[in-house]
Amino acid sequence: MNKEEIKFIKINEKINQRIDNYLINKFKNISKNDIYKIIRKGSIRINKKRVNFSYRLKLNDIIRIKEKKNIKKTLFYLNNLEKNIIYEDNYILVIKKPSGISVHGGSGIKCGLIESIRILRGEKNFIELVHRLDKETSGILLLAKSKKSLIFLNKELKSKNIKKVYLALVHGKWNKKIKNIKLNIKKTLTINNKIISTINNYGKFSISFFEFIKNYNFNSLIKIYPITGRTHQIRLHLLYINNPIIFDKIYGIKKLDNKILNSKLNRLFLHSINICFKHPYIKKKIKVFSNIDYDLCYYLKKNK
Repeated sequence: MNKEEIKFIKINEKINQRIDNYLINKFKNISKNDIYKIIRKGSIRINKKRVNFSYRLKLNDIIRIKEKKNIKKTLFYLNNLEKNIIYEDNYILVIKKPSGISVHGGSGIKCGLIESIRILRGEKNFIELVHRLDKETSGILLLAKSKKSLIFLNKELKSKNIKKVYLALVHGKWNKKIKNIKLNIKKTLTINNKIISTINNYGKFSISFFEFIKNYNFNSLIKIYPITGRTHQIRLHLLYINNPIIFDKIYGIKKLDNKILNSKLNRLFLHSINICFKHPYIKKKIKVFSNIDYDLCYYLKKNK
């Protein structure tokens, strides 16, 4: 069921700011392109009138924002997200992020996981990401529920005291002599405004450790222990040694993915299975484990 939602915002102070800049700052989960698009379409009205991008807001202006929402789909998504919460107290929240969901809105994405959690817990409550996962990656994600918790956990992350473990299925037989990979990685913005990482001598240092688990036909199941947290680090490291993760649409090898016959799986086989960190309040070590998703488990059983 589609329904139009109307929001009203009253300007209660003299801000002398353009409407486009005001909306960009207020709705950080919406991309600039989308902000300009809704102004152009007239979905933004000020004092019941259409305005252009350069309109400067005045005291007592009333902004009306009209947007369409799929209520049924949104409720289904939020209810399922609630079920994915693994651990929660007054200071932290640990959730199992589904594959295909971005952790943050932006770049055309209306609502990411963090925005969704804020809806579930009430937007007045403090909730922030401690770290990130790629959109295609599933598994454990740690969030802070107070500013004090966020500051503490960010320091722990920078000091490399937060330990994370990932599980991946890669193409090819694993060379058991490979214990770690060290590369300098640099983030690059593509023509389509997507971020990719490349090997670059002027980039930031990255290191991951690896543990072989099992062979599956022409694939290998491995555990990854990233020490640094560069963008797409694990995926780039595995491509570098010619063992890309199966169905990696950015760093994979398409001809290898095409050889996988009769597979209903069409997502990156990378899952954050474990995280260990010091609790920001009680200061005790917390270990959280997440089983791999059903589709990944089913694929492994079918391809022994």
